[in-house]
Amino acid sequence: INPDPARSAYIELRTVQSVLKMERRVFGFFFFFSMIPLLNAARTIPSVGPVVVALLNTMTNHAVLIYLGVVASACFLVTLTFHVGFGSDVEEWGTVPNAFKNLFHTPFIETWDGLQ
Repeated sequence: INPDPARSAYIELRTVQSVLKMERRVFGFFFFFSMIPLLNAARTIPSVGPVVVALLNTMTNHAVLIYLGVVASACFLVTLTFHVGFGSDVEEWGTVPNAFKNLFHTPFIETWDGLQ
């Protein structure tokens, strides 16, 4: 963003921040998925190979996928409960996606000030 000294237009800071956040998220998404093909090549490295094999086996294990499904279901139910309970009073819990995001951030101390 280049400011134009001839104009006195105001650029809202929140808009710029949201664009930068989205840019970071998109970069992180693409970076993560660009590293996945390198996992098979990393199996041959002696110090990294066993860790990669263990991670791949864990991610594809049937019991782990069932556990993740149960935890995701529980988080979804708690999200709906918080949305119904607090959605009309607190703006951050007003929609189901925002309620899920705030439920995820609730254990972190920085979030408590923003939820009041």
